[in-house]
Amino acid sequence: MGPPWGSLLGRRWLLLLPVLALLLLLCCLDPRAVRGRLGLRLGLRANLEELTASRTGAAPASKTTASTRTEPTAAPEASSGFLVDTPGCRIPFLAPLDEAVRQFVFPAKRVDCEDAGPALVEADPRRNVLRLRRDRAPHYNISDPARLTCCTGAFWRPEPHVHRAAPTGAQDEDHAEFRGVDDAIEFADNCTEFPVDGDELAVSDEFVRVECYERGMESDGILYHDVFGFTPPKAAARLGRAEQDNDVEDVVDPDTPKVSVLVVGADSVSRSNLLRQMPRTVKALREIGAIDMLGYNKVEDNTFPNLVAVLAGMSVPELRNRCWPTAYTPFDDCPFLWKRFEALGYRTAYAEDEPWMGIFNYIKNGFVRQPVHYYMRPYARLLLKELGSHQEFNCHLCTGPRFQLQALLDYAARFARLALAPLAEPLFGLFWGVSLTHDQLNTPQLADPLYASWLRTAMADGVLDKSVVVFLSDHGIRWGDIRETYQGRLEERLPFLMISLPRWLRERYPSAVANLRRNSRRLVTPYDLHATLEDLMDLSRLEQRAVKERAEMLSRLDHDKKSLPRAVSMFLVAPETRTCEDAGIEPHWCTCYSSTPVPSNHSLARKAAAFVVRRVNTMLAGYRQCAKLVLDVLLDARRQQGRPELGGESSSAARERVFSTARGLAKVTDYSLLLRAKPGGALFEATVRVRSKAKGRDSRQREQLSLAGTVSRVNRYGSQSSCVADYHMKLYCFCKGFTEK
Repeated sequence: MGPPWGSLLGRRWLLLLPVLALLLLLCCLDPRAVRGRLGLRLGLRANLEELTASRTGAAPASKTTASTRTEPTAAPEASSGFLVDTPGCRIPFLAPLDEAVRQFVFPAKRVDCEDAGPALVEADPRRNVLRLRRDRAPHYNISDPARLTCCTGAFWRPEPHVHRAAPTGAQDEDHAEFRGVDDAIEFADNCTEFPVDGDELAVSDEFVRVECYERGMESDGILYHDVFGFTPPKAAARLGRAEQDNDVEDVVDPDTPKVSVLVVGADSVSRSNLLRQMPRTVKALREIGAIDMLGYNKVEDNTFPNLVAVLAGMSVPELRNRCWPTAYTPFDDCPFLWKRFEALGYRTAYAEDEPWMGIFNYIKNGFVRQPVHYYMRPYARLLLKELGSHQEFNCHLCTGPRFQLQALLDYAARFARLALAPLAEPLFGLFWGVSLTHDQLNTPQLADPLYASWLRTAMADGVLDKSVVVFLSDHGIRWGDIRETYQGRLEERLPFLMISLPRWLRERYPSAVANLRRNSRRLVTPYDLHATLEDLMDLSRLEQRAVKERAEMLSRLDHDKKSLPRAVSMFLVAPETRTCEDAGIEPHWCTCYSSTPVPSNHSLARKAAAFVVRRVNTMLAGYRQCAKLVLDVLLDARRQQGRPELGGESSSAARERVFSTARGLAKVTDYSLLLRAKPGGALFEATVRVRSKAKGRDSRQREQLSLAGTVSRVNRYGSQSSCVADYHMKLYCFCKGFTEK
């Protein structure tokens, strides 16, 4: 009997129905949106193929030839199974698109910053010039482009009325006189018009606001406005700080060459998420020879403490003791690196693209005096205030017709090009991007072309011949579904750090550069990055003889673990025996261990989870407006292994631990916990150290519990904690009477 052709054809038509429906849908959609999302999907697929190939060693399924293809840096780490594999630290390899996290990776929502209209005025990328785009006048209902006219008015950060921000030491001092000083802006009275017979206007001011209208129709009001920032040449003065900079003692031989240092950040991006979401940027970094520090481990929870470690080489408690006694004290007296670079004749810059949540301004008072020569804050604040749009959670993605991040990178590019002028002073700049990376796992896709373009432009302009570029993040994404996975928790502790060196520096200091490459597979921290930046102040420290002498001293100190410094310059090889404890990383943030899951009903794990909630309530004891929390559910528990302090460094140490237990001494176990508390549904992550007394005459086993680090908040708290001002307590407080709107 032959096949039932009619029924077979019917089934084939049924199979074609989804395809026909998809084609019909595509016909009805905005073609730009279709192309955008399709491109993102294809990009993610291509990235998946490359990352998968890098793990297996196979070539990706693409038409890229061997002569042009850049070898992925993930191959060696995948083959060994570890990012770092030393006696003191083993950090497991994390497949960027592992099955456990792939479900959370998808194309980011398309954002069109020009949906309110294209830019009528644009800044020349390489000159301090504004261009009037008359060809776009019809979009603003101006039929005759000749009638379009615009003018520019300068604005600036005024000199503060408070001249000194010396810490008083009083813990209850709120320093009300400093509030808003760092946010002040003044405007010029005049507005300079573009020439009637031309479309270009040279700008000599640092910051300008542009207003456009139709000539003869001024009464109808401004039809377009924008804000721009430039970096005009400035004398490398010390900003009037000589009288209090007694702690700046750096002296460099004038015959020693100097190199500019550009620190460029992308907030909340783990190394794995950089590989997943930003393939163009990664490719550009590989093309310029950037060294990928695979074992870069954060030292604290959020941006502020990790950047303080980079800029001051201190923990937050150390900063408090030195120069910041209260949360309201301005940071003027803190010894951040830009002060030391400035004292050596460098021009300095500091810029962020989401000023309301700035590193030194979020629930803090920032700076009374302008901290650097080029300070973007007035420009960024006016951009956000007047042109901020497309807000997603905490951040505005756009300011006017461009991404907010683009304004930051344009400012960074202008500053970097100052080094190209004849007899130019060297530069030190910190440029911290937040808006496209801080809030969501997948929005770094939108930042990818911007960072990649910045790197390639810097290479084409010759900036990389003059500058060390440090491209880094502070931590991985700290909330969202991925944080509830084991890999997501590790990624959050492993931000990316990549360092690009000029060719002449690599050739002149081969031993130091070789050490930097060796450290790419060692445990390194923000404290180490601080020490590395200190070395770049004085390149004589990278001479072969100096490197050898310092390495020998470090080797001697390694024999006495108590003397091993917390911070080790990455131009010296970090000891193989180095542990998280040696490097100043609390157990809660340490990734140098393996772990095994334990059941959620495990008695010790549940006891540890209840202990975490009690400790949170103790922290909230002074805040009556916050509700008392109770344990809702223990979502995940893991027993940690491989830590030296837990007997993980050698078999002999493990035998000693067993022997100690047999003698009746304490057995130590660390539990990594993820739990939910109520009311409010806060997700907390904590590491609890359990010391269990061995059973003796008393048949009961007694446990002593302690926190091995901080209690992390891993989901958003929104306005649940609006009743407290303390930036740290906001992580834990659920305000009494709060209801979701």
